[in-house]
Amino acid sequence: MTKTMKIEGIAYSHEYLWRASSRSLVMAETNDQEQYYLLMQSLLTAYLAFEAFVNFLGEYLDPDTWKDEKEFFKQKPYHGIEGKVKRLAEKLSDFKFKKGQAPYQTIKKVGDFRNILGHGKPYPFEKEVPYKGYKSDMFEFDWDEYLSLTEVKRGREAIKKFCESLRSAAYVISKNGQEPCLEDMRKLHLHHKAFEGPLALSNGATKKKNGFPPARE
Repeated sequence: MTKTMKIEGIAYSHEYLWRASSRSLVMAETNDQEQYYLLMQSLLTAYLAFEAFVNFLGEYLDPDTWKDEKEFFKQKPYHGIEGKVKRLAEKLSDFKFKKGQAPYQTIKKVGDFRNILGHGKPYPFEKEVPYKGYKSDMFEFDWDEYLSLTEVKRGREAIKKFCESLRSAAYVISKNGQEPCLEDMRKLHLHHKAFEGPLALSNGATKKKNGFPPARE
C-alpha cells in the first residue's frame, strides 16, 4: 500500500497575484512588442492582489462578517471593496482610512481600470482620425491611459503602500496576546510586509518563491 501523509495549510492568493503582477512588469520593461499586453496583465493582477489582501485581513480580523461577505458587502455603508476597507478600519485603531487622499485615490483609479476589463463586453466606439493607411494605434480605448510603465508602477506602489499600512496596524493587534503558533497561519503571515511573505504555509513548512521572482518595491 502506498503511504500517504496529510498536509494542512493555507495558500495566500494575494502573494501569488502580486508575484504574477511583478513578473509581467519585469517582462514589460524589456519587451516593447508585447509591452501593452504585459502592462495590462500587471496592473489587473496587482488590483486583484489588493482585493485578495483585503479579504485575507478580513477573514483574520472579522471572520463572522467575511463568512457572509457576499451579502454583507452588498449594502451601504459597506458596499464593495471600499466598504470592506471601511469595515477593516473599524477594527484597526492604528489605521486611518483617508479615502479622499493618496494612496487610496490612486488605487480607486486602478479599480476603474479593473472594472472596465473585469466586466468585459463588446466595446463600441466611433471617432474620426486622419487617414494614413491602416495603423494599429488608430484604435485607442478608455483603458489605454492606464497602460504605461509609469502608470502601472504608480498603481502598484499605491497598492503596496496602502496594504502595508493595513498590515502594520493588524500586526499591532496580533501581538496583543500569545505569539502566533503555526496553526494560526493568518496571524503568522502578518509578520511579513505586504506582498513579501511566503506563498503558502503548511505544517510548519514554508514555500517562498516557487519559480516566481521576489515582490518588487
